[in-house]
Amino acid sequence: MGNGEWGMGNGEWGMGNGFDGAPGECSVAPVGARLAVPLPRRDPIRIRAATCAAPRAATCPAASGPAPRPSPSCAASSCSFRVPPDPAPLTAVPLRLLLRALVAAQAPLPEPARTAVARAVALRLTPGETQDEAAIDALRARLAASRDSVEVVDYGAGSAGGNAPVRRVADVYRRASSGPLWGRVLTGLVRGLRPARVLELGTNLGVSAAHMAAALARTERVDGGPAGRLVTLEGAPALAALARGHLAGFGHSVARVRVVVGPFDETLAGVCAQDGPFDLVFVDGHHEAEAALRYVAAVRPHLSPGAVVVLDDVEPGRPVRRAYARLRFGGAPGIWLGKWGVVVPFPAHGEPRPR
Repeated sequence: MGNGEWGMGNGEWGMGNGFDGAPGECSVAPVGARLAVPLPRRDPIRIRAATCAAPRAATCPAASGPAPRPSPSCAASSCSFRVPPDPAPLTAVPLRLLLRALVAAQAPLPEPARTAVARAVALRLTPGETQDEAAIDALRARLAASRDSVEVVDYGAGSAGGNAPVRRVADVYRRASSGPLWGRVLTGLVRGLRPARVLELGTNLGVSAAHMAAALARTERVDGGPAGRLVTLEGAPALAALARGHLAGFGHSVARVRVVVGPFDETLAGVCAQDGPFDLVFVDGHHEAEAALRYVAAVRPHLSPGAVVVLDDVEPGRPVRRAYARLRFGGAPGIWLGKWGVVVPFPAHGEPRPR
């Protein structure tokens, strides 16, 4: 996944050489748009708009100067501009502007996903959530500095850096854990959605699970929400053991979060039958299009109405992006957030959940 703040590959923006909207996702910059915030270097950044129903302008998430005039029709239009280097440290502000621009340029999701995504992309924390994030950031610092090694059984996660059976914990963290700001997005999504049951495919070191478990606990304790439960699947036994230790260190019992070990194809069906229906599913492992589609198909009968499915690593050129596109072409409402593809397979007031 890459753990840069932009969380979009291994670079700061890491969105490859393009910024391609999926069908129906227009990301054309308005004429003369400016964004008065520091941006990391990515030269050139290319913005494309695929087939949109009608020309529409969105706040340009990458322009540091006047943007070129888009063509009269949104279909197949594109614009290019250059972003000068800027040494300023990254903050939540540029990512917030980017995500809000993407949301504004796409058709809204059905509720409750729409409200949950709006809260997530705001990247704002309550005082209690700030404390939770600080504790998780301390874990991140320890992982990044760790000199320990861990045996990794790779069933197709496809993280950059090869498939050596023994890797440094610090390398695993850097290559396969979402960055802090995307952890904050995940926190906001869980807090906004208030799910009772959450499923994660791809525990890794437990960092994303820590964000979700903390959000579930705070929703129950502070908001009077449901006693949310997270089940997270991991193929590598050694990574699962580390993740269990990290989650227990935050005070999360197995009643809150359970780590299941084994290949997804062997564990997913049993977990769905035992722990569903799920209100939120986070697919963050085995980064291949067909595998992602297979897992979503297995989960579909075990989704609650209005449930949200998040596919990670859907940047242009990544295999999972094809899975997201096929789900959208299949009619599922969705929204592209650069790194994430968010879909709602069964809207609460739409297609009934299959039995």
